[in-house]
Amino acid sequence: MTSSATEGRSDVPAQVQTAASPALRRKWRMPRVEFSKIQWTLVGAALLLLVAFADYASPAELRFFVFYYIPIALLAWNAGRDLAFAAAVVAAVAWWVVEVSTAQSYTTPLLAGGNYALRLVAFVVVAVTIARLRAARDREQQLKGELQSTVAKLEISMSEMNELRDKMQLVCAWTNRIKSEGHWIPIDRFLADKLHLKISHGISEEAVERFLEAGAENEERSGKHGTAAADDREPTHA
Repeated sequence: MTSSATEGRSDVPAQVQTAASPALRRKWRMPRVEFSKIQWTLVGAALLLLVAFADYASPAELRFFVFYYIPIALLAWNAGRDLAFAAAVVAAVAWWVVEVSTAQSYTTPLLAGGNYALRLVAFVVVAVTIARLRAARDREQQLKGELQSTVAKLEISMSEMNELRDKMQLVCAWTNRIKSEGHWIPIDRFLADKLHLKISHGISEEAVERFLEAGAENEERSGKHGTAAADDREPTHA
């Protein structure tokens, strides 16, 4: 009996077993919903109305205020801090309206006001906290994307540098141009295209000295030629 079962399992091709195993291990993921800020606002408002109605219809002994955090958190994560803050205020007002409409009794008006203030503060704290968490998450993803882009550019530059290092580069001794892909190009252009370097042109102290020396020599030569020409033009007196 055991041998027949073993033979039955051995009849299944190994490729089929290997292909099926990743599918069995694959975890189900909830599909991501993409809404605009206006759509998220409408969803949050609908949930807030639903929670307020359920709070109104529920018995007074059931503390329903915890469910007000659901639309506030939803808007804080998907619509931003401003809309979440507005939802927190609206949720506090809705909770107060339900309390008044259900004839919830308090011993003093001060206690009722304090209870309302506590609810408002709690809703606002939840809204601001979740909005900051979302902003921190977005900032982290942005930095991660920038880091990955920088690493990719660095890897490309390193591969190009290694490729150039392994090859003999031919430079013209007369024009100081380098041969790249069959064309003679300036060295600064070669560095900018191949190594992605930012090139800027200037003049060194040595070049300045040579330029001044060349200018002085030209002036001296021009003076000598001018003197010789003047001597040639002088008349000869008998």
